[in-house]
Amino acid sequence: MNKIITTILLVMGFLKAQDEPLRVLIPWYNYPIHWSADYQWDDLASSASQIPITAIINANNGPGSGGPNADYIVGMSELAGKVTTVGYVPTGYGNRDISTVKAEIDEWADYWVPHGLSGIFIDEMSNETSKLSYYEDLYAYILNKPGLEEVHGNSGVSSEEAYVSAPATTALVISENYMSEWPSYVTDSWVNEYDAARFSMLVHTASTTSEMQTAIDLALQRNIGLVYVTDDVMPNPWDKLPTYWQEQVNYIKSLNQGNDSGEPTFKDMDTDGDGCLSEEEFENANNGN
Repeated sequence: MNKIITTILLVMGFLKAQDEPLRVLIPWYNYPIHWSADYQWDDLASSASQIPITAIINANNGPGSGGPNADYIVGMSELAGKVTTVGYVPTGYGNRDISTVKAEIDEWADYWVPHGLSGIFIDEMSNETSKLSYYEDLYAYILNKPGLEEVHGNSGVSSEEAYVSAPATTALVISENYMSEWPSYVTDSWVNEYDAARFSMLVHTASTTSEMQTAIDLALQRNIGLVYVTDDVMPNPWDKLPTYWQEQVNYIKSLNQGNDSGEPTFKDMDTDGDGCLSEEEFENANNGN
C-alpha cells in the first residue's frame, strides 16, 4: 500500500522525485575535431554552466593505449572542471576476461585522470545475478583507483536490484532504446525505493522537441535522475549533439529550478528512511511537521 501511495504521488506531481538536480548522462562518442566548424566539445562545456552533465568518453572502444592524443588533450581540457567525464569500458555481459577489463581501467586511471576523468562507464553489463560477483569486483577495483569516484553501468534494459544494492554501480542505465519504445517501458517496482540519482536512461531517434520533453517527463515519473535524449539515429546515435540540444538544456534547467521551490522532497518526507511513504508521513509533511 505504501509503495502505491508513493507511486501515485510521483506520477501526479504532488511530490518531487529528485532530491538532487536532474543530470545529463551523454555518450560522447565524438572525436574532438577542434580545428573544424563542426567541433562541439566547447558547446558541451558551455552547457555545463546551466545543468550538470556527465560525458562518457570513448577513445577507441575503450581508452586505447598510451593516453589521450593531442586532439583528445584539447577536448578534455575543454571539459575539465565543467563536465564530469567517465571512461568507456566494454565487458561482454560479464564474459570478457576481467584482467583485460582491469587493464583498460588502469589505462583510464593512469593516463586520463590527469586530464580530468573521474569515473568509469561499464558497458555491456550483464543483468543476471550469476554475473554479479564479476561486477562487484570491478566496482571495488575502480573505486580503489585514485581519482575515480563514479561507476556507471549499462545493461541497456531492466536489471536485477542487486546491481544497485550490492552495490555494483553508483548509477545504472536501465533503458537504452528508441523513443518509440520508451513510452511502453515498465520500471521495476524496486526502482522507487532508491534515490533517482542511481538510475539513468538513454533515448535516441526522438525526432522532435516535444518527444524529447515527453521522454524526460517519463524519466522523472519513473524515478530516473540521469537522462539523455537525441534525434540522432542508428547505427551510432551518440556521435553528435541533438539538433534540439539547447532546448533540452533549457528544459532540464527549468525542471531543476522547480526542484529549488522549497517543496518537500521524497527524502524529506520519508522520515523512517524505508524508501516508501506511509499515509502518516505524507500527512505530517502536508501539515509542515
